[in-house]
Amino acid sequence: MLDYSWLNLVIDWQGAAGMTAGSDAVEQFERHDPRRAMEDAHLRLRALIDSGALPTDRDFSRAELAGFTGVSRGPLRGAIRLLREEGLIEAQPHRRYRIAQFDPWDVDAACGSRVLLEALAMRLSLPLLGRADLESAYHALLDMEADPEPGVSARWHRAHHRFHRSFTSNAPALLQARLVAGAEHGERHVRRLAQNGVPAQARIGQDHRRIHELVAARDHEAAIARTARHLAWAAVRLLNDTVPTFEPTATRAAVAFVAGGGSTEAAGTAPSRSHAHDQALTP
Repeated sequence: MLDYSWLNLVIDWQGAAGMTAGSDAVEQFERHDPRRAMEDAHLRLRALIDSGALPTDRDFSRAELAGFTGVSRGPLRGAIRLLREEGLIEAQPHRRYRIAQFDPWDVDAACGSRVLLEALAMRLSLPLLGRADLESAYHALLDMEADPEPGVSARWHRAHHRFHRSFTSNAPALLQARLVAGAEHGERHVRRLAQNGVPAQARIGQDHRRIHELVAARDHEAAIARTARHLAWAAVRLLNDTVPTFEPTATRAAVAFVAGGGSTEAAGTAPSRSHAHDQALTP
C-alpha cells in the first residue's frame, strides 16, 4: 500500500516549485525503481491538482512539475502521460502543461463510477466487518466532527477517507486502490463547495452519522443506499451550481441502480431540477 503521509504537508504551488533534494517532502519520496518513481510522481501531482493547490490559469514547465515531485524527466513523462489520460492535465506548446478546467462530463462520469465501485466494495466487505473496522469508522467520524475546517483541511479529508475505507476493508486490493483514487478525485468537489461557502457540512455530517448507525445495525443494503446518495450529493450540488443546464445522468443512474430498491433509505434518489438544490439525492 502506498504511503500517503506526505499529504500532511501544507503545500502551495509556489512553495512546491522551490523544492530541493534536501526538503522533507523529497526525503520522504521513495524511488526504489523507475516505475515506482513514476507512480508516486503521478499520485503526488494528482493530489496537488485535486486539492486545488495548482491554479488552472497558467502554464507549468516540465521543470516546475519536476520540482513538485522530485523526480527526473523519465518518471515525470510517465506521470504526465497518466494525468493526460485521466483528463487532469493538458499539453501546451513548448513542452508546457496546464491543469484542465472544470469539465462537467468528467465530474459526472467519475462520480457515477465511484458510486458503483463503492457499492460493490461495501457489499463484499460489510458481511465480514469486524469490531475494529466499526471503531475505526467511529473515530474517523469524531475526527471529522471536531475539525475546525470541515471539507477543506487535509485532516478532514484523511478522516473522511478512513471512514469510508473502514467499510470496504475486506474488498480485493485492486478494488480498494481504485476507490482510493476515486476518493482523491472527489475531494475537489467537497473542497470547492466548502470554499465557495456552500453550507454542505451539516448534510454531509448527518450522512456519516446515519451510515455508521446503519452499518452498526447490520442494515447493509440501507447503508449502501445512503452511501451512494452521500457520495453523489457533492458532485450533483457542484454541477447544479456551476453548470445549471447540465444533467448528471451518469451519477443519477448509478445512484438509482444502487439504491433503487424497496428500502426507505433508498427512496428519493433522483429528484428533478425543479426541486431545491439542497434536496438533491435526499433520502
